[in-house]
Amino acid sequence: MRALIWLYKTAQLSVDQRQPLRKEFEQVYDQWKSGEITAVKAIQEIGVKKTTFYKLVRKYEGSSK
Repeated sequence: MRALIWLYKTAQLSVDQRQPLRKEFEQVYDQWKSGEITAVKAIQEIGVKKTTFYKLVRKYEGSSK
């Protein structure tokens, strides 16, 4: 649970938009880390800017330790 709280603190979205983005990010993150998709494809799939994607990755990886 702690590993997922970061999204609520960083995303500038309404409450209704946060839940789907969190689940979508986790799915895309797993695909990206396993090499199934590129970072460019991951960014396109979740619809964020490149800097936002890597910011979310850093927070997600830091909170899951």
